[in-house]
Amino acid sequence: MINKKLDSSEINKIVIRSANLEDAPSILSIYEYYVKKTFSTFETETPSKKEMNKRIKELKTKNMPILVATKNDVILGYAYVTAFRQRWGYRFAVEDSVFVDQNYLRLGIGKLLISNLINETKKAGFMQIIAVIGDSNNTASIEFHKKFGFKTIGIIPKIGKKFDSWLDTTIMQLQLSTNEN
Repeated sequence: MINKKLDSSEINKIVIRSANLEDAPSILSIYEYYVKKTFSTFETETPSKKEMNKRIKELKTKNMPILVATKNDVILGYAYVTAFRQRWGYRFAVEDSVFVDQNYLRLGIGKLLISNLINETKKAGFMQIIAVIGDSNNTASIEFHKKFGFKTIGIIPKIGKKFDSWLDTTIMQLQLSTNEN
């Protein structure tokens, strides 16, 4: 394990790469914290390793970027996009997710992940990224997305329930392209 404190020279040593199936246990370990302890996801049960493998395979098959941040082969975080909606007309819009190991928050890893994710999503030909932020009181995630050009387009009140609390969802949008052809 690396030290929790990362100076700027160590941040420069973080490698952002495409995730693979061998990364599933580390991705699952990071995600488990968010499932069990936060409102960042409305998922309430940690997926199995088999389910996480299935999710990674599906993203790869659909040309959806899924990235990991690593230092010395240790995964510190991951980010990916999924289809925003299943209907054909929505095929150019995706939803983003960024998760950083709880021991390495606020060190710049999320910024590296999302900036690379935005670039990879553009390259893949998508026009919009939608951030669906569980809990409208999650100002850290809202401000994080704002720094990358996402704009708040709405709040859905009391749309989800987790830990016996009704939660709003904030919807944010980043337009990647103005090409309307």
